[in-house]
Amino acid sequence: MAQLYDSEAGNFTITLGGDTMLTRQLSIYSEKRFLGLAKLFRDSDVGFVNLEGCARYQDEGLPGITRGFVLELAEEVTFLNKGAIIKELKAIPDGSRVTIDSSRSLLIDQDVLEIIEDFETSAKNRQITVRRIGNFHDAAEGRRLERRSLTQAASR
Repeated sequence: MAQLYDSEAGNFTITLGGDTMLTRQLSIYSEKRFLGLAKLFRDSDVGFVNLEGCARYQDEGLPGITRGFVLELAEEVTFLNKGAIIKELKAIPDGSRVTIDSSRSLLIDQDVLEIIEDFETSAKNRQITVRRIGNFHDAAEGRRLERRSLTQAASR
């Protein structure tokens, strides 16, 4: 009886990959490590990888894979976060899209808002498209209201 598939002879290969999180753009035709991994999966009878990504709007692209990035702000964003935010914003390549998401933020320091506004201004010269999600104004007001109520409580 003729064998229809190579695997019928008992030569069956399975290639498994763990959590795969693409965090940067790949040049799929020239990166040796990527090409080696792709060949490994293509030469298998069965391949499985758990590809993880972010949920986002259709027009944003995939963060790091194409040209889109998402900067999700914490619930409380204070002056202590300034250095990390500046570092992340500086690392965004020219011509990218970035979404700055403050939907979870309850409090944002004014100086952090100024960093974001400065980035938006400089982004135009770098052909970076910036989109804000969330209500930055309410989060900044929340920070001011919190400071005001603490000051009032201390003076009583």
